[in-house]
Amino acid sequence: MTTAVIFMATAIRLVEQNQIEFRTQKLAPLKRRFVFNEDDDSRKFRTIKEDDPFFRLEILGFDRNVIAPNSAAAKRMRSASNYFESEVPQDQTTYETVIV
Repeated sequence: MTTAVIFMATAIRLVEQNQIEFRTQKLAPLKRRFVFNEDDDSRKFRTIKEDDPFFRLEILGFDRNVIAPNSAAAKRMRSASNYFESEVPQDQTTYETVIV
């Protein structure tokens, strides 16, 4: 579950930073369904108490590069996010999205 949320949060962050583009303009439903619902100010997933501040700031992208990973789990989360980000092909930055 954590990996799926990290993947979605990374993809959404890349779209918001104009590094990739979805062919559909339905980013808000993806973010609301998998990451954060701004309507009721709720996150869809939380980690253990020790890692949650890092997860919220770094992985979900509320405020990146503010907090260092201080546990093995936080380091793995950062590594997963960096991996997904690095796997975006430089010559193919437009993707189809399907909202389920």
